[in-house]
Amino acid sequence: MDEAALDDARMAAVASRESAVNSCLASKDYAGAVASALENPPIGTKTVAIKDKNAAVVLHALTSVKESSISGVVKKLSVEQQDVLMKYIYKGLGMQTFQGEATTWHGKLF
Repeated sequence: MDEAALDDARMAAVASRESAVNSCLASKDYAGAVASALENPPIGTKTVAIKDKNAAVVLHALTSVKESSISGVVKKLSVEQQDVLMKYIYKGLGMQTFQGEATTWHGKLF
């Protein structure tokens, strides 16, 4: 499969994850939303649009969780999911609009 076809598949996977996250959020399943957002990240792509779209899906899930619920959500994540989450938290720390939430999530993850 060539890189363009792989990127098309990656973007479709991100769109599917976004739909799953939105469905979980609609039913107030915040742990499910975060877990869904962290599934199968687009590792291997060099396409910035795919990375940015996936990060937006993850950050949307994270910002939808009330601060008082973050610890409970983190406890439901596997070690692998927590590792992926930390990567997005670090990305969020570099974003002015997400720094406060990223700091909160970082504190709850450790």
